[in-house]
Amino acid sequence: MFLLLSGFAGLNISTGVFLLLLMCILAVCFFEFINGFHDTANAVATVIYTKSLEPTRAVVLSGILNFVGVVTGGLGVAMGILKLLPLTDLMYAPLGMNIAFLLAVLISAIVWNLGTWYYGIPASSSHTLIGALIGASLVFGDVSQEQMTKAYEVFTFLLITPVFGFVVSWLLLLLMRSTIKNKTLYNSPQEKDTPPLLIRMLTIMGCMGISYTHGSNDGQKGVGLLMVVLVAFLPVHFALSPEFDTTKAEATVKKIELVIKSDSSVLKSEFIKLDEELIKTKALLTALATNKNLPIEKQEKKLVLDTRKQLRNVLPKEIKKVSTDESLIKTLGEKKTKELKSAAKELLTYTDFAPTWTIVLISLCLGIGTMIGWKRVVKTIGEKIGKTAFDYSQGFVSQVVSACTIFASTYFKLPVSTTHIVSSSVMGTMFAKGGSANIQRKTITNIFMAWILTLPVSIGLSAAIFWLLRLILV
Repeated sequence: MFLLLSGFAGLNISTGVFLLLLMCILAVCFFEFINGFHDTANAVATVIYTKSLEPTRAVVLSGILNFVGVVTGGLGVAMGILKLLPLTDLMYAPLGMNIAFLLAVLISAIVWNLGTWYYGIPASSSHTLIGALIGASLVFGDVSQEQMTKAYEVFTFLLITPVFGFVVSWLLLLLMRSTIKNKTLYNSPQEKDTPPLLIRMLTIMGCMGISYTHGSNDGQKGVGLLMVVLVAFLPVHFALSPEFDTTKAEATVKKIELVIKSDSSVLKSEFIKLDEELIKTKALLTALATNKNLPIEKQEKKLVLDTRKQLRNVLPKEIKKVSTDESLIKTLGEKKTKELKSAAKELLTYTDFAPTWTIVLISLCLGIGTMIGWKRVVKTIGEKIGKTAFDYSQGFVSQVVSACTIFASTYFKLPVSTTHIVSSSVMGTMFAKGGSANIQRKTITNIFMAWILTLPVSIGLSAAIFWLLRLILV
């Protein structure tokens, strides 16, 4: 609660709006809390079933590293989530429309997550959230090209990463079995056994790796969702970074001008549109500079939002056209093309941000959630995917492959499903150990059904709830 109040200290908003805002923020926190205990099994199942750590210690360790992962994982995935939304249009929309949108997303995501957790099905929180965001966006209005491109990119990686986890885990375990003949590696832990020290340390490190990468990827989705709430309720306050300065922004615009106007012959027709948008941006920045001494709530909403739109959407789009056209790259030269791309990244720093308190809040929710309610899904992963008992080699292989896959996805700023990756990696080790006969078909069928149904159900549920709430609130 202290974090929430400190985040809104000094903002002049009515009590009614603040209470609605608080309700939506708490709903985001609850979603991330559910995400914590829903996905904890991904990290702790193998370390528990190989008896490398006691359940309580494993879950606490996982919770701490989930927290650290969110705090230190950056914002690339969070900003990627925002690209799935009609964010600019939401900022201009009436508050009632935004509240309906947010509640539709949050209610549908929470309902599906709780339902799959209750039945012990390792469904994807990422799929659920992304589906809910897309469902409400479809009802909200036309889906932009940027949204379509990002959705295609996300869906592609959500599909590829589980397949990658399965295949690599399968092949890696086969390689281990053919090259490492230490029988202890392939023993299943008995009631009072503890694994050899090296195996235990490797398995614990795998647990730590998945926990950290889960926080750095899934936690960022919570941060992105929380930023949607803040932007929807308080667009003027959160449209531009607190460190935004019109002088710095004007200097960035000047850099772009120097690149395309360094030689009068360079300003061809292909650059005219970019030049026109630079002129518009400078006019907005000049107008904004005259208001900089006013409290932000007294600044003109449209002026702030138009400035954000130019810096976040328009200029980067025009720069991308120029810097990716082969003929124009030859005209500008490699050095000036790099300068253009660097300037585009600078523009995004003025709009793509998250206050520190939001990151800490989501970290706490994910970390605490990790320590609660983990047993249902752990049992599915540890006991119900394969027919044979889980052994030390499987624990090591599945965790290493999962942690590396999630880390790579975070590096490339892509939201992926930790649940899908870990489940498929465990499945791959079971397949390597005994072929398809070693897979429990009923469990796998349930998992695949959840994977298949999550997107259409969350999209349909979110769209229906938004349509209904819009009738009531707008």
